[in-house]
Amino acid sequence: VKRSLLMPQERRILKYATYLAACAPEAASYGQCVSAQAESITKNACSKEFDLLNQCVKKQKARAK
Repeated sequence: VKRSLLMPQERRILKYATYLAACAPEAASYGQCVSAQAESITKNACSKEFDLLNQCVKKQKARAK
């Protein structure tokens, strides 16, 4: 699909997917944390892992500009 044919929100999602793919180790760490606590997870239980993932995605976004 040509990017020019995509709606703005679709382009944003594709960009986010690219940023997230570049942060695979951080995403895996966050996923493992959530999975390990799936039945009894509490708010902020994986905040450290989420913060690292979020920082990585933001860094990838800044590099893309």
